[in-house]
Amino acid sequence: MQKDWVTTMSRGARISRRALLVGAGATLLASPLAGQEVAPQTLRLVRRNLDIAGKSVDAFGIEGAANAGFLRGGPFLTRVENQLKVPALLHWHGLHAPVGSDGSSPPEGLIEPGASVIYDFPVTRSGTHMMRASSGLLQQQLLAAPLIVRDIDELALGEQEVVMFLQDYTWRDPDDILTEFKTGELPSKSVFGKIGLGGKVKPAVSRATGLVAFDAYLANDRTLDDPEIVAVDPAMPVRLRLINACAASNMLLDFSGMDAVLLALDGRAISALNVRSLALACGQRADVRVTLPGPGAYPVLALAEGTPARAGIVLATPGAGVEKLAVKAEMAPMVTEFALESRPFGADAPADRPADVKATFDLGGKAGEGWNINGNSDAGGVLIKVKLGQRVEVLLRNQTVNSQSLHLHGHSFQVRGTQGQKFAGPMRDTLLVPPQSRVLISFDADNPGIWPFASTHIYRRLAGLAGMIAYEGI
Repeated sequence: MQKDWVTTMSRGARISRRALLVGAGATLLASPLAGQEVAPQTLRLVRRNLDIAGKSVDAFGIEGAANAGFLRGGPFLTRVENQLKVPALLHWHGLHAPVGSDGSSPPEGLIEPGASVIYDFPVTRSGTHMMRASSGLLQQQLLAAPLIVRDIDELALGEQEVVMFLQDYTWRDPDDILTEFKTGELPSKSVFGKIGLGGKVKPAVSRATGLVAFDAYLANDRTLDDPEIVAVDPAMPVRLRLINACAASNMLLDFSGMDAVLLALDGRAISALNVRSLALACGQRADVRVTLPGPGAYPVLALAEGTPARAGIVLATPGAGVEKLAVKAEMAPMVTEFALESRPFGADAPADRPADVKATFDLGGKAGEGWNINGNSDAGGVLIKVKLGQRVEVLLRNQTVNSQSLHLHGHSFQVRGTQGQKFAGPMRDTLLVPPQSRVLISFDADNPGIWPFASTHIYRRLAGLAGMIAYEGI
């Protein structure tokens, strides 16, 4: 039965200084630095029930994430309680947490069922980030949520703010998909009728494209046949906080003809850039300000690369009718675009200086045979050793036929060149390297520890596309 789309509208958030001071800013105003006792915020790892494409699904979730408040300059001070029946760990994707508080697996230990851990470190970065499971395949089972850090000094009064949180979902057992990535072997029994010719189980992984055949794509926990409809004021611009939390899907964003200005990448402000569409690899985030041309309903769509499938939300002004949206449309292209990375966004970058350490990371492998970095397929294997204070330059050589999305924990890096061309690109913490291409990045070794440098594609990461950058003496 078709729903009354207008009456399911939710309100777009209008963030003000007062709201932040009363809500998210409370931990800053009553911080331990002021000599006052502060209770930590609590995040609970729980099971929850979702309706996905008409099926009732038992998924994982992070209770308390929607109400968690973080301010730049304040304490993180958060308790994580594991109420699941399996060990788990959350990574604060995009924050520069100190070693031992990043939620990295490895090297940190998992939180056992029934146990809890308190994280307490200063929040030094504002922006659009996320919290996600870093252990096993729990992220594929939807254990992830937005993590927004705000900055009072930069806050625009009355700004409408909308978060769009993208995830992919499969009815299959994720362990079976991981086995396909590692060895090419298929499960002996079909799952939810996934049967091909001759009664055999269909592969979930395309050998030609490396893509996973997902059953649904979600925006804010909902498929496009029942999207979230956000009520907005047409007279005010909307700041979209776009987060690709997919376990294995790069996405292409379409703003339905609205005037759109890119403001930030991976939580770092950039020189404003007008855009008509935008590619987000797994783990990447972007802030985009859109202006509605007038009253009406305006979808913000996310197309899964190499498929006709899409997810999205709808921005709707009061009284606007909202048409039913098709879950599938034209086939989306593969994400290989690198044009954004070569733009001169270096205003937020550290001063240029010669590299103290230079290294080359060769990305290798393919679906069905496993993956590696410099021949290393051990997530705990050390790729390079650095010293505190050094400028580190890494040449990434993607020798595979797939785009590879990579995340460096605990640091941001500057994109410095591609295919022999050098430039001062944006600061990022998650990067897409096109197939059969080379990308140069550099970062300052300013956060001592042992830090994962790994694929944000969960199956490639667990199949070997991962390693560690280690500080000497740690």
